[in-house]
Amino acid sequence: MKNEKEVKSVLIADDDPITRLDIRMMLEEYGFSIAGEASDGFDAVELCRASRPDIVLMDIEMPVFDGLGAAEQILKEELSGCIVIISAFFEDDFVKRAIQMGVTGYVTKPVESRRLLPAIEVAFAQSQRLKKVQQQMEDNEKQIARMRLIEQAKMILADEKHISGKEAYREIQKLAMDKRCSMEVIARMLVSKSNGRNVVNEAKELLMKKYGFSEQTAYRKLRKIAEQQSVDMEKVARALLAKEKGIY
Repeated sequence: MKNEKEVKSVLIADDDPITRLDIRMMLEEYGFSIAGEASDGFDAVELCRASRPDIVLMDIEMPVFDGLGAAEQILKEELSGCIVIISAFFEDDFVKRAIQMGVTGYVTKPVESRRLLPAIEVAFAQSQRLKKVQQQMEDNEKQIARMRLIEQAKMILADEKHISGKEAYREIQKLAMDKRCSMEVIARMLVSKSNGRNVVNEAKELLMKKYGFSEQTAYRKLRKIAEQQSVDMEKVARALLAKEKGIY
């Protein structure tokens, strides 16, 4: 995230060249950097892809691609720090839609210098706060997923080695230290290995049931196909199950 003392870049999107010029002069007087100007929504999105401005000032009524549609695309692709709508309209539907998509500022026309700066600063600060909250939520979700993965690996290892959950956890921890990687990496490998083994066993049982093979014969069949195709047995097993049962 940029230091607040750094010059913020602004992209101006409005189909009226006079309005764009007025806003540019106001922004330059306040010390903002102008990332570009767009006369329609399509150009606004393309310019954002190229310059990644801190702030976009977006008119609603524009040709080719209206302002709200362009704002939605910019926010979806995270092409700008925040978007402030500038419009002669202040209808509830416009405002609600803008808020729902993540717009953090709304300034009515005619744009006045005394109202523009605080609107931009508040919108930018609010956008940064929302991003921090969202990032924290994503980090929490990732941490929960990591914990679940390690717990799953712990149970698999405990079951395979007939040891306690604590002992299994310590083994995963030790492996991670020995291999100089995270416990998550070790856990993912253990779970993947277990899943692969389960798939092979299921394919083996399918061959035994369908063709009357013994367990050993079914295993040799899978291994032979894997060798012929130069792939691992898990891939052969998944392909077989997909063909026969449509579940993988």
